[in-house]
Amino acid sequence: MVQRYEDYYDAMEASDSDNFRRSKQAPYPPLPYPFNKGEDWYAEAVNVIKKDVVNFEFVGQWRWFWSQLKIFGEFHELFDKSEEEHRRGPWAV
Repeated sequence: MVQRYEDYYDAMEASDSDNFRRSKQAPYPPLPYPFNKGEDWYAEAVNVIKKDVVNFEFVGQWRWFWSQLKIFGEFHELFDKSEEEHRRGPWAV
């Protein structure tokens, strides 16, 4: 449970930093608030992270931003696949 809150606050802190070039139109806070969500929070957070790639100029910036969180390491296979799909684009076969 503590991990959810750590990731939530770490993502907010990173989002406030000038070190990341996240779009100004990107949602804030970047992750859903974990209170009373239990295990459902993980699926919701993974979805948010995967979709957030459009808020960065480069996929590498997206990976750097989110890879600092524990959830990114925990579900890295899903994010690797999502990154690959984004790099190929909708026009790829």
